[in-house]
Amino acid sequence: MRRFSIILVTVLFSVSFLGLNLSHSEVSAMEKSITETNKKEVQLTEEQKSELTAIHKEIFEKRKELIAKYVDFGVIDDEKGKIIISKLEERYEYAKKNGFVRYHDRDCRNKRNWKK
Repeated sequence: MRRFSIILVTVLFSVSFLGLNLSHSEVSAMEKSITETNKKEVQLTEEQKSELTAIHKEIFEKRKELIAKYVDFGVIDDEKGKIIISKLEERYEYAKKNGFVRYHDRDCRNKRNWKK
C-alpha cells in the first residue's frame, strides 16, 4: 500500500510539473478566444424568447413556492423568507430586462456590479 502511494504521488507530481507545459502566450490566446466567444451578440427569435420567458417564469414561481414551504415548516422565519423572495424577484426582473440571455465574462465574478 505504501509503495502504491509513493508511485501515485510521483505520477501526480510528474504530471503536474511536466505535463502542463503551456506557455503564457498560449494561455493568453485561449483566454482571448473564450472572451471573444462569450461577447458575441446573440439574436433570439420571438418564439425562443417566449419559450425562455415561460421556463424562467416557471422556475421563479417554483422557487417562490419552495421558500413559502420553508417558511410554513419553520425552517426559515417569515422575515428571511420575504428577503429571499424579494431577491428572487430582483434577479428575475434583471434577467427579464436582458431578455433572459446570459453573458458570461471571465471577470464578472469579481465585479459584483450586476445591478447597474
